[in-house]
Amino acid sequence: MLFQNKLLRFYLITSLGLSIISLATFLNIDKYFHSIGYLGLALSLRTVSSCVLGYNANYIIKKINVLNSFILSFTLGIISIFCIYIGFYYHNFVILLFGIVLIGLPITLTTILLTITLRMASDDSSMFRKYSGSRELFFGFSRLLACLLTPVMLLKISVSSLILTNLMIYLIGLCLFWDLDLKRFANENIPDSFIKINHLILKSNDTWIFICQTIASLSLIALIPLLASSDQISLTKDFPPLLRQSLWSLEAMTMIFGSLIYILAKWSRNSEIIKAILMLNSIFLFVLLYFRQPAMIIFIVMLISLTIMLSFYIFRDDYVITAGKDKSLIEAHAAFSSVMKDLICSISPVLLSYLLASFRLNVAILSILSVQLTLYFGYVLLLKSKNELKAKMIKVAK
Repeated sequence: MLFQNKLLRFYLITSLGLSIISLATFLNIDKYFHSIGYLGLALSLRTVSSCVLGYNANYIIKKINVLNSFILSFTLGIISIFCIYIGFYYHNFVILLFGIVLIGLPITLTTILLTITLRMASDDSSMFRKYSGSRELFFGFSRLLACLLTPVMLLKISVSSLILTNLMIYLIGLCLFWDLDLKRFANENIPDSFIKINHLILKSNDTWIFICQTIASLSLIALIPLLASSDQISLTKDFPPLLRQSLWSLEAMTMIFGSLIYILAKWSRNSEIIKAILMLNSIFLFVLLYFRQPAMIIFIVMLISLTIMLSFYIFRDDYVITAGKDKSLIEAHAAFSSVMKDLICSISPVLLSYLLASFRLNVAILSILSVQLTLYFGYVLLLKSKNELKAKMIKVAK
C-alpha cells in the first residue's frame, strides 16, 4: 500500500508540471501563430509520437527495465520543455512543434509504467482497479489545478516565464522518484517471442473488443481542447476569452468525477447499458441543435467529457484484467491501451476541426454517430462470439 501511495504522489507532481506547460502551449498557439490549423496539427502530432512509443513501450521496458524507463521518461520531459520554451521565445513554430511532439512521450511512458507497476504490486483485480482509479483521480486533480492556474498565471507572466517556473515543479517529481523502490520490477530475462507480442495480441478477440470500444467512446476526445483553444468554432466563438479558456478545466473536473464514479459505483463497470451510452456519447450533441445557451453548451460538453473519461477507465482496465497475471501480457495490454488512446487523440483533433469548421453541426453530429453505431454493433458481435467460444470451452472441460 505504501509503495502505491508514493507512486501516486510522484505522478501527481510530474503531471501537474507537464499539464500546466501543455495547457499554456495550446492556449498560446492561436495567439502567436493565428491559425486553427496549427492548433489542430499541434494537438494531433502531440500524440503521434506517443502512439509510436506506446506501441514499442513494452519492448523498451524489457530492454532497459522499469527503473531506467522512468529515467528515460524524465529526460524526454526536460528536453521537450526546453524546446517549447525556445519555440515561443523565438516565435519558431517548427521548434515549438518538436517540443509538443516530445512532451507526449513522458506522459505516455509514465502512464504505461504506472499501469504495469500498479498491476504487479496489486494482489487482485479489485485492488488494481482501486489504485488505477486513484491514479486517474490524481491526474484529474493535477489537470484541474493546471486549468485553473494557467489562464490566471498567463495574465501575470509571459508564457516563457511560466514554462521555466513549472520546470521547477517537474524537477520536484525527480526528488520523489528516487524514494520509490522500483528494483523489484526489473526484468531479468527477455523471451525471444516477446518482441512479437504486439502483433500476437491483434489476433485476440479481447483486443478487437477493446479497439471498437475505445474508438467509439473516445472519438470526441478533442472536443474540449478545440473549443477552449480556438475562437473560430461556432459553438464558442462568442464566449469571452477567459470563459472559453476555462473550458479546459471541465476536462480536468470530469477526470475527477469519472475517477470517483469508477471507484465508488462498481455497478457501472459491468453494465452493458452504461457501455452502450459511453460508446454512443455523440448523441448528447443533438441537444445543442436546439439550445445554444452558454450554460447548456458547457453542460453538454462536460457530460460528453465525463463519458469519455469513464469509458476509458472501464474499457482499459477490463482489457488489462483479461491478461490475468501474465506479466508479459499485462505489459502488452497496458502498452496497447495507451497506443489506442494516443492514436485516437492524434486523429480526433484533425477530423473534429474539419467537421466543425466545414459542415453544419447536424451533419457533423450524424457523421460521428454513424461511425459510433458501426463500432458498437461490431463490439456486440465480437462479444457474442467471445461468449459462445467460452461456453464451448466450458462444455468441453466438463
